[in-house]
Amino acid sequence: YRENELIEASSSQCQDLPSKNYKFIIDESQYDCYGTSSYYMECKWWSYDNVEWYLVDENDAAYEPCRISTTLRKENDPACGGGGVVPSYNEKWERSTETYCKDGFLYYLERKYISNDGGLNWTATDEYREGSINSGVPCTDTDKGYTWRLDESTYVCDGYTSYYIEKYYYYYVANPNVYILVEPVQIRRSSTVRKTNDPDCGWVDTRQYRWNTDTGQTICIGDDLYTREDYEYSEDNGQTWHKTGQSRVGTLIEASSSECQSPVTQTKWEIDNTRWQFVGTTSYYYEEEYVSMDGQNWVKTGNSRVSPRAETERLENDPECGASGTVYRWVDDGDNYLCE
Repeated sequence: YRENELIEASSSQCQDLPSKNYKFIIDESQYDCYGTSSYYMECKWWSYDNVEWYLVDENDAAYEPCRISTTLRKENDPACGGGGVVPSYNEKWERSTETYCKDGFLYYLERKYISNDGGLNWTATDEYREGSINSGVPCTDTDKGYTWRLDESTYVCDGYTSYYIEKYYYYYVANPNVYILVEPVQIRRSSTVRKTNDPDCGWVDTRQYRWNTDTGQTICIGDDLYTREDYEYSEDNGQTWHKTGQSRVGTLIEASSSECQSPVTQTKWEIDNTRWQFVGTTSYYYEEEYVSMDGQNWVKTGNSRVSPRAETERLENDPECGASGTVYRWVDDGDNYLCE
């Protein structure tokens, strides 16, 4: 989504709304070059509820122009002056603190690190392989298990769809959380789709795109009510259109709109004479909480309380509370007397 024309300034529909949250989102329709590699752009978006996101308008004080991201689009990209040869990614192996048992001694495993920015930043993976450095600590070999595991750093193409691959690992039963590559490396295509209609697999986007300014939907910006415009695409030369998930703010409908104001919540407590609680030797009824947005329709919240007072008192000297149930008093019967 993104903002467009003002519908109404200081609209009542947009009052008392929570503050905006901001984040940068990758836009795979744009890219820029860094050296001979291309990287996707990222643009700043905002949301009230972290569900629906809108592109920050240039008039917003928090506006920042779209910027190049660290998400690699293509290495050695011809569009950036590269030769068109695309290596999978940069990787390196370093000694880890994990060990494996070989020939009666513990050897250090090597851990794999990958980089998608030419080696500027490295990320540790959970992939290990056998190393050649002996720790000098004796050990007893244990049973091994074998398994295929997904590798999301590498993919293969099947038509225009890319799939992640799986690699074959073994692990020691005594240390089942450390997976070690079987040598020689064995790989296969997984069933996990990386991307359909993947440009890296030769797919070319021939779809048409547009901003639909007549969606019939609205959005509040502060107190003001605006139309909402959706970014859509068509695969049949504009005969039918589909949403991309991006929207923007359109034309001002009403300033200080009542639709953008948060209604006042009303609360009341009502006595529940089916439940009570003891306070000393007196029993008191529970009270149930109800809320309403209009003062007419009330909904039980599930909250309850015991508030000892005359209105909620059920029974004084309640036998169920441990009272004897017998009340004593002095009475002058007029027939007997006592000399003093």
